[in-house]
Amino acid sequence: AHCEDVHFDSVSQSSSFWHDCPMPHFDGHAPPQSVSASPGLKVCDENAHPFSYEGLTLAHNGDIVDLPGDAGTDSERFLRWLAPCWDRTPAGLVPLLRKARTTWRHSSLTFLMTDGQRLFAYLETRERPDFREYYTLYIRGEAGKTVLASEPLDDKPGWRAVENGALLIVETPGKAEEWQV
Repeated sequence: AHCEDVHFDSVSQSSSFWHDCPMPHFDGHAPPQSVSASPGLKVCDENAHPFSYEGLTLAHNGDIVDLPGDAGTDSERFLRWLAPCWDRTPAGLVPLLRKARTTWRHSSLTFLMTDGQRLFAYLETRERPDFREYYTLYIRGEAGKTVLASEPLDDKPGWRAVENGALLIVETPGKAEEWQV
């Protein structure tokens, strides 16, 4: 997705983005995500990514096991846990992600998230190293935009694989700050 003039209207309760929120503007493109459904849940609008809660919108790829809560998907429960605990600073997000990766079994905690002003991208897979081939994230920054994707979208130079455990924060299009979690 292109991070340019990103705008999300926040909603007061957790909800499926496609069902309740207006479409964000990503340089004229919607943020596509195609992932398998959570085991045991039906495929429907209410279970579709991304989810919004307390001013955050999140799309997650992976399974999180034993995550408490009553929301339908593990991704939505993760957002409901994260949102009220986080002070909205990068320094405050890092220890929460460390806690998540050591508290719950998971295939991957990989996500894209926005607070309406910044785009956060996190790549994390710990439980099975062979998943590292599946759960990938690439970034390319160029004048005025940042492109994040699970694989390079074209043959243009500048694509860089994001390291496992890296948190990227995009506040200025074309530039990403990187934190190790």
